[in-house]
Amino acid sequence: MNNTDDIENYPGFTSIKGPDLSEKMYQSTVKAGVNFICGDVQEVTVDSNQWKHIKTDSEELAAKSVIIATGSTNKKLGVPGEEEFSGKGVSYCAVCDGAFLRVSR
Repeated sequence: MNNTDDIENYPGFTSIKGPDLSEKMYQSTVKAGVNFICGDVQEVTVDSNQWKHIKTDSEELAAKSVIIATGSTNKKLGVPGEEEFSGKGVSYCAVCDGAFLRVSR
């Protein structure tokens, strides 16, 4: 979502920038009492009572539920012009790519 320029027809918004929607979602969950902990996870184990034990680079935690959010990157082809024309005809959005399609009959 952070890599998306415009998100359209999302409930509550006609159009919103991806990073702006991400921030609004984050602030909403913080207001609801969600505790965010960021770090490099070294190990996750599950005990006999189904508790998840998370070992990060700086601390050890235990939780009933864990949300893994690793982020994303576009898969690049590595062809000439790909970087230069990214966003100028080279696109990585299945929904958006339809606008670039021209059908000749």
